[in-house]
Amino acid sequence: MIMVPETIAQVAPGVWVDTVQHKVNVTKSKRLLLLDKKGWELLGISHHQEVTLRRLHESGFIIIVQVAPRIWFLDVDSWEKHLDKVAEDPWFWEREGKNIEKYRGTYK
Repeated sequence: MIMVPETIAQVAPGVWVDTVQHKVNVTKSKRLLLLDKKGWELLGISHHQEVTLRRLHESGFIIIVQVAPRIWFLDVDSWEKHLDKVAEDPWFWEREGKNIEKYRGTYK
């Protein structure tokens, strides 16, 4: 029997891919962060910004996955990519620019 430390994930997200003979589970390398109290702390933002993160997702700036009712994961790679884009472009959120218009389009 192989002993696995508790700190290592024993289940990895993946997709089923059809091959000629059978289906194979191919693991996707994604870094996902559970958006719970600890997750919000790691992001360094308040859980009150949940609506803002969802709107960033709905407008295509980041990826959030809802795996069950009230269970959300943030794709860390998409978050870091977004932070890099914002840091590189001081006009990213220009008042009448395309990015702010995409974001505003998520108002409900």
